[in-house]
Amino acid sequence: MISRRSKFSQKKMNQILLILIILFCSGFLLKAQHKIDRTTVNNYVFNIPNSLTTSSQDISNYIDTKLSSDEGRVKAAFAWITKNISFDTENMYSFNMDSIVERTLSTRKGVCLNYAIVFNDIVNRMGIESHIVEGYTKENRIVSRAPHAWCVVSIDSSWFVYDPTWGAGEVNEGTFKKKLNYDYFHMTAEKAIKTHMPFDPIWQLLDYPITNKEFIKGLKKRKINQLFFNYQDSIGVFKNKSDIDRLIGARRRIDKYGIDNYLIYIYSKDLAESIDLFIEDSMINKYNSAYKAYNQGIFQLNRFIDFRNNQFSPEKGDKYLIQMMDSVFNSFELANKHLDEIKNPNMNIREKMDNLYKAIQADMQNVNTQKSFLDKILSTSKNYRKSLFYERM
Repeated sequence: MISRRSKFSQKKMNQILLILIILFCSGFLLKAQHKIDRTTVNNYVFNIPNSLTTSSQDISNYIDTKLSSDEGRVKAAFAWITKNISFDTENMYSFNMDSIVERTLSTRKGVCLNYAIVFNDIVNRMGIESHIVEGYTKENRIVSRAPHAWCVVSIDSSWFVYDPTWGAGEVNEGTFKKKLNYDYFHMTAEKAIKTHMPFDPIWQLLDYPITNKEFIKGLKKRKINQLFFNYQDSIGVFKNKSDIDRLIGARRRIDKYGIDNYLIYIYSKDLAESIDLFIEDSMINKYNSAYKAYNQGIFQLNRFIDFRNNQFSPEKGDKYLIQMMDSVFNSFELANKHLDEIKNPNMNIREKMDNLYKAIQADMQNVNTQKSFLDKILSTSKNYRKSLFYERM
């Protein structure tokens, strides 16, 4: 078998794809612009018992009991997170993907990715579709040099943008100051694109997405003859794709819309590495499945030979013998099938594949010999079968 360089669970994929944000996430709004009416906040931020605030499921359940509309429940989630989670300036360059939601709720601290993941988790647990978006930002015509993370949520079949990090407060000279700001709650795509640029243009949520160059320079109006982009359909297709196809599609779209700053370049490069690792891991999985099936075939073959050496005693019937032989053939066929599914393997995997193909082919000669003997047994009257064991094959 081949040992895996990396085993790709969804958490592992997230860790690879979000590495820039993990390492450099300080894309924080430095100045809040408007005051928020305290009455509005109090209507949505509930005094949730502390015993319910260490679990996103408990928080979502509590909100569900208080509000019925999707927008109201999302607002409650946004308000609770921005009120209770502080930006972790001390650990803004360290990150652990494991148990991120529980750890963030426990410590009540996090960087932009923590805000986005916790918000996304609570909203999804309420049965409202939400996705984490990665990208970069611009404020006062200045493009941030750090990546950022926010969320998009579907409410009544329309998409809106939410940035709980920017909505939570501001960082000034390395110190976080809480200041709830609803300017970054329930933003339309047209408003969000002025400050938030997704790496993947699908999450611009625009019929006419802009390029990175246009975002950086500040596009004033849509170009003539610009092609319509049905982002709703594209998101639907995205959700139905496999993980690897999502990665490939995202990188294709990102490259199409321009590698116009270092963040985009690094993100695209990271995507390419993730795709390569994913494909290699898939090949390793297929090879190991083939190897496992081959070993199962050898086990079944030896089991059949041992039973033959005992002259198929105790008697278990012809059907049992046929099933024993079929299991050998099926295992070797499955091994070949898994190997055939591996496309464009690297030199290391190709060498191991060739060796396994040869082993299967060599052992199939023994299988065919045993099958010929079994066929002869089955075609002989049971009264005369014993004599066949003494014949030379």
